[in-house]
Amino acid sequence: MKTTVGEIEAQSRWEELLDMVHQGAEVIITRTGKPVAKLVPVQENGKRTSKRTRKIFKEFASIRRKVKHPVDIKSLISEGRA
Repeated sequence: MKTTVGEIEAQSRWEELLDMVHQGAEVIITRTGKPVAKLVPVQENGKRTSKRTRKIFKEFASIRRKVKHPVDIKSLISEGRA
């Protein structure tokens, strides 16, 4: 399954998009209507994501849900922290 989203929508739906990719979907991210990036499942030796990789994705999603204040990379850069 392929899904196309704009860059702003991708930012706000990032976790959902990663979950979709994790389940085998491809996501095309566009800027002003033109494709600029493609999110695809990781392939190891011609296979879809391994059990270990799926476990890491789930752990990452779990940790991300616990973050009370989402990290804004632009703020970190302006503070000299990134």
